[in-house]
Amino acid sequence: MRETRQFRRWKASIPCTVQWEHQIFQGQIYDLSLGGVLVTEVNAIPPGDATVTVEFHYHQEGILVDARVECRVARTIPKFAQAGQLGAFGLEFERPLEKTRTQLVSLIRVLSGEWGQSGSIVEDPYLAHLY
Repeated sequence: MRETRQFRRWKASIPCTVQWEHQIFQGQIYDLSLGGVLVTEVNAIPPGDATVTVEFHYHQEGILVDARVECRVARTIPKFAQAGQLGAFGLEFERPLEKTRTQLVSLIRVLSGEWGQSGSIVEDPYLAHLY
């Protein structure tokens, strides 16, 4: 059965810092959407009830995005840890989402190859009015 998502996901490779319960780890944002991110290459997995702060800086292709977002753990991916590799987990942005989504729109436009083009790249009704 194919999984359907509320938001389209874009592949990325963005270094990030993740923090929960006074612990800080380096990781990599593997993909992102307007609803959350998949963080990989971390040395630890947060507990399911943790609030996680993700901080990243994207300064490429004429785009400057400095984001610090609060998230909740949506899922962990144990197959990486079971294989002796670094961990991975999916995070969902905390509400209200408007500020986070507004920060990410220009980054998503670059990742989707639509930077500089007119038209909406998102199906999100909140952001549709921005384009």
